Amino acid sequence: MSQWQTVFSDIPVESLIHQHQESYYLAIRQSTANSDSSPFIKFMLEMILDALSEAQNDGASDSVNKTEAQILKLLLQHPAMTQERLAQ
Repeated sequence: MSQWQTVFSDIPVESLIHQHQESYYLAIRQSTANSDSSPFIKFMLEMILDALSEAQNDGASDSVNKTEAQILKLLLQHPAMTQERLAQ
């Protein structure tokens, strides 16, 4: 199992996407129309961040790390950030 699979294994991202299906399909359509995956990536990062926030609020702090949430916030604010800069 990869590092990312381990990090997000207990986060219910699928259920959030299901709850926001209209926005999900809109992001896909925008990405397709623009030949740019940014709208879809932004949508997915927001869903992951929301899932992390919900998990923290539900008391699942063992599986949700503040650092993970900070990384996702940074990626939402600066989508072109390199891995090296993100690590700093």
